[in-house]
Amino acid sequence: MIFFALAYAVAFTLVTCAYCEEGPPTITKPYMPKGKFSTNRSKDSPPYYGAVYIDNVVLTKEDPNAIKNLVRFKGQKCRTIWHQHLEEWVNIEAYIFQMMTKDKIKFYAWVDPKYGSKSKAKKIAKKVTKSLGSLPEFLRKDIHVIAILSEGGGANADTGGGVITWHEPTFKEDGGNTKKSYVEEVYTHEGAHTSIDNDIYYTDAWDNAVQADPNFISDYAKDSPDSEDVAESFGAWFALKSGRLDESDQKKITGAIPNRLALFDDLYSFENADWYPIYGKKSGKKYKTPTKKDWGGWYHC
Repeated sequence: MIFFALAYAVAFTLVTCAYCEEGPPTITKPYMPKGKFSTNRSKDSPPYYGAVYIDNVVLTKEDPNAIKNLVRFKGQKCRTIWHQHLEEWVNIEAYIFQMMTKDKIKFYAWVDPKYGSKSKAKKIAKKVTKSLGSLPEFLRKDIHVIAILSEGGGANADTGGGVITWHEPTFKEDGGNTKKSYVEEVYTHEGAHTSIDNDIYYTDAWDNAVQADPNFISDYAKDSPDSEDVAESFGAWFALKSGRLDESDQKKITGAIPNRLALFDDLYSFENADWYPIYGKKSGKKYKTPTKKDWGGWYHC
């Protein structure tokens, strides 16, 4: 297997606690489609505008996938979802589906009622969540909900509640489930928000790495260092470790953030993290079914 042959959102929207009943969760800056990113790079700029779009070969539909073809309808229930195109929280009667991966991580899909029927909503839930299964276990374990909206643009995450929101037009623009899709790379970025951000930001190790590195990996990271730098840098590290990047991209990444890369090497090596289905066997850890307590009461109308 080629992969890992080396063996190894508006900035913040209404910042507050994801678990508090009285206020909205923290929503990350929305990742927008590749075509909307500027490609003009000055000599002093970070090497990329957005690290998600370094290359679409990092993870592909042909790689091992942990998603199980098991979808349980749980009814239609009111959910309050951030609509990026409207820039507001909107109550919707979402179609609720419980889903699972082969390593027994359960999560939910909350699907826009504008799809019109349970059968259409189930189809879109399976389509949009399929690429999630290509991520390693340690990136998926804190993703509790994939919310899917039929309109608007971008993808974002609630770092405290484990809710990732896709606007389906962006899912399509990023390639959907095609061979040359960037959807897996977007999931890697958003998974870093839910599963890594809270362990990295404001630690001495991270602060020292940032101070020692000559640059940011992307304009996106530089413009929002306290919310996007970890996810962007992790995405570049993940791409580098895939062994699939060309020499030019390898040099850009290692030249810009060597100390951040070394930190991720230490924390998320094969020995220190669960990499199934990319590498190794299922960890065998027992994961509970996520509940309102995990994603936060704000989402319940």
